[in-house]
Amino acid sequence: MTASSPTFALLREKRCLAVCNPENGARFTISLRDWQEMLWAVRVQPEAKWRQPENAYTTAHRVMPQVRIEDWLAELQLV
Repeated sequence: MTASSPTFALLREKRCLAVCNPENGARFTISLRDWQEMLWAVRVQPEAKWRQPENAYTTAHRVMPQVRIEDWLAELQLV
């Protein structure tokens, strides 16, 4: 994790973060929802250049465990 990596705490506070994948430059927004802070759901909203209509991950919120979200965020950078 680098200083510019988003954290779960920051995502939970802001509820929406603009990030990029440093491996390919893809830029997107991640939004977070929760139900009584027990179930977590993220949604990926790619910028126009990076949209993939066939990618089901971007069409709705996906329920994920907090640990998986934390691991994924560590691979990204804030925009």
